[in-house]
Amino acid sequence: MCVVKGYSDVRVRGLIDNEDGTVFRFESKKELAEFKFQRYMQRYLRTVQSIDDNVGRIFELLHSDCSIQSDQGFFLGEHGWSDKRFNYEESFQIPLMIRYPKEIKAGSVCSDIVCIVEFAPTFLDFPGITTPTYMQGRTFRSILGGIPPLIGINWLITGTGCIMMQNAKRMHTTECAIIDTSLSTGIITICSSMERGQEARIVVNVLFDCQEDPLELFNCYADPKYEEVVIEMTRLLERKMMETGDEPAHEKFAGQ
Repeated sequence: MCVVKGYSDVRVRGLIDNEDGTVFRFESKKELAEFKFQRYMQRYLRTVQSIDDNVGRIFELLHSDCSIQSDQGFFLGEHGWSDKRFNYEESFQIPLMIRYPKEIKAGSVCSDIVCIVEFAPTFLDFPGITTPTYMQGRTFRSILGGIPPLIGINWLITGTGCIMMQNAKRMHTTECAIIDTSLSTGIITICSSMERGQEARIVVNVLFDCQEDPLELFNCYADPKYEEVVIEMTRLLERKMMETGDEPAHEKFAGQ
């Protein structure tokens, strides 16, 4: 897809399909934006469908036990024109598929959240290998067989590195989510950008009420009625960070 040259007015400016030469013209910037969005999403979802189909073919051909996971989720316009680089629920819906016919029923779905640090202990658990004391995380083998998880493991903290967010962490329960994208660690969100070779930081504290606001559109961190929730979510975050050797940069709450 390329732009028709020589036009600046969106009403006469067009796009040419590089594959078949089709020219698309638009009456407004809104119409152009909607076209680009639909075109992009159609092609992206076509790719996803192809991956999904071929993963199924791989499972059909393999006779061994295996697991397949992605590295991140994706946005379909829920939070503006972005792909995956923000710590909202959609980007944290990372697929994990495991086949182990001896214990896992074919076609079963588990909605519990697991951490990436739990992968290694789980893979060691299946062949009966004891998890080394120096290894982070704990096995989630039981939930794959339909056994409810132990209290305290049905939430998520994870990390990623990208242009707009560094070492992102998100503490998530069924009720709330608190986000940390500080360059080191902590409960605050720091969006980092490069400006004339220097790092500019904007501090934003984030808390979402996942029951009242499932789309995560309203930040209620500063709302007085959520004061106790902020404290509790931060304590959960700190506790998990301590388990994984990730030292918080912020001042810890009393009693930790």
